[in-house]
Amino acid sequence: MARLAIQVLAISRRHAVPKIQSAWFAQAPEFERWDRGGGNVHRLARVDPSVVVEISGVVHAGATIGESSHVGSGCIVGPDVCIGSSVVLRYNVVLQNCSIGDFCTLHSGVCVGQDGFGFTYDSNNSIVKKPQELRVKIGNSVEIGANSSIDRGSWRDTVIGDNTKLDNLVQIGHNVVIGCDCMICGQVGIAGSCTCCGPHRNRFKGPNRSEKWSYLKHYRARRLCRFSSSARETMAGIGGGFSKTL
Repeated sequence: MARLAIQVLAISRRHAVPKIQSAWFAQAPEFERWDRGGGNVHRLARVDPSVVVEISGVVHAGATIGESSHVGSGCIVGPDVCIGSSVVLRYNVVLQNCSIGDFCTLHSGVCVGQDGFGFTYDSNNSIVKKPQELRVKIGNSVEIGANSSIDRGSWRDTVIGDNTKLDNLVQIGHNVVIGCDCMICGQVGIAGSCTCCGPHRNRFKGPNRSEKWSYLKHYRARRLCRFSSSARETMAGIGGGFSKTL
């Protein structure tokens, strides 16, 4: 009898979370069950019919997802997030305050668009939080490894250029601008407001789109040429860190 009771308890625990989720979404009629995958999509989200949203994936109001994209189980696509075409989100990816280009892959556990580590002291010498109100812009054909984190900007958008590859456990601080065709290996941390090379491509210009990309000076590009084949390429080794502009 005791053995039977233990089995019943184990089964009830196993099915507790799905039942709670179903009850919650039943009380939130603004979310609809998505036919392709069984995920939950807000009525005000703009999702292409070809998109797959797997079970327990959530797409919030105002989000946009392009054709042939895939949202894995446990993913959260926050309000007003813009995702391009043929983007793959593995399990438990969390996106907020960001836009993502086409043909990108974000592996499990990636977090994009959360507040950066910005604090200051007030007149009473107490620590207070600085506003983090801007976004993250990720270009085309970018791949981001598992459990990496990219913070939203405070005084300029955080930018990841086209065709850049990030390994697992990479931390990108707020206001960082990374150019195109860069490779950043595992456990690298890039401190806030750094600029890591990048060409003058039209996709990501300065705050005033009539200006050239003022974040990268030509002398920096020449210095980078000493150890890369192109001024737009940078490679950061495992466990490295940057605390100022390259």
